[in-house]
Amino acid sequence: PRQAQSDEFSQQARVQCEFKYAPFGARSAPRSLQPDADERDTAARVADALQAAVLLAKYPKAVIDVYVLVLEEDGAAVPAAIMCAST
Repeated sequence: PRQAQSDEFSQQARVQCEFKYAPFGARSAPRSLQPDADERDTAARVADALQAAVLLAKYPKAVIDVYVLVLEEDGAAVPAAIMCAST
């Protein structure tokens, strides 16, 4: 966790997630460097799952950053990302 940059006090931490497929890691066409709609949606799902798994009240005014880079997609990237980030 890191301290939030805003001056506003928060009782709970925030979870920010960035989910990205490597250009060679997806089954579909090579992806750009900017996250597309699918990656943003998946990042939101991972963040939602982690918010339920982490005791956010223990980290007031903190931001928990999660970066996921999928090197090879075999159908279980989202569950594997949630499992790795929550341990």
